[in-house]
Amino acid sequence: MNLCLCLALGPLLVLHHVAAVHLELNTKNVSHVMKLNISEMASLRCEVLDNTRNEELIWYRGIRQVDVSKKNNVNSSQVCIFPLSTEDNGVSFTCLLKRDNTVKLSVMLDIRFPPILEGESSVTVEVGKSAQLTCIVKANPQAEMVWKKNGVVVTMEKSRYRQYLDSDKFQLNIDKVVETDGGIYTCVAVATDDNTTTTETKMFELLVEGKKEVLPVEAIAAAVVVGALVILFGLFARRETFFKPCMKKRDDTSL
Repeated sequence: MNLCLCLALGPLLVLHHVAAVHLELNTKNVSHVMKLNISEMASLRCEVLDNTRNEELIWYRGIRQVDVSKKNNVNSSQVCIFPLSTEDNGVSFTCLLKRDNTVKLSVMLDIRFPPILEGESSVTVEVGKSAQLTCIVKANPQAEMVWKKNGVVVTMEKSRYRQYLDSDKFQLNIDKVVETDGGIYTCVAVATDDNTTTTETKMFELLVEGKKEVLPVEAIAAAVVVGALVILFGLFARRETFFKPCMKKRDDTSL
């Protein structure tokens, strides 16, 4: 009898363990990525399942807790993000069980948006010096970048021209600028998402000035020293003129 009783209770114990409380986030029971266009709204819904009592939920955006009302944190909680911004791209939202933070699910936002280009549109440089044009770029998916000058693609064959691309900027550096380097430069970004290609451009003007004549520091310092010495010698030579009236007045007083 005892053996049969143990066999009968065994499945019940296993079933109780399997039925432990867990979460669903947007009907998914695993952490996942949510793909959205920047014009859409992100709606996140977290549900407690298999609970035997009311359970409180809390939310985090990255490492910062999200403030939700008490009416929106028991057994079920919803967070909406609208309007979406470029800063929301790549951010994770996490729903946690308040009494047990190990019970949690996360969703990372994959916000799709066409290229956004910024940067100082006019740059002035002196002949012989280096020039730098910086195009600040944000895009998801990442865009292909190219520089054009007066409508023609800038080639990097010239040793004076160099370009750099990282996650948020596209730079064109020109060493030892000459007058013919001046003109209109265009930063071009081309992004393709779901077979849709978007092209964005931003224009930059490079103004080249003639070389300024600068007096050497050593010459300026020497001129200052010479001028000071001339003044001192002049004062020394005229010392008797300065002191004569005082001396004469003293003699008069003695009379």
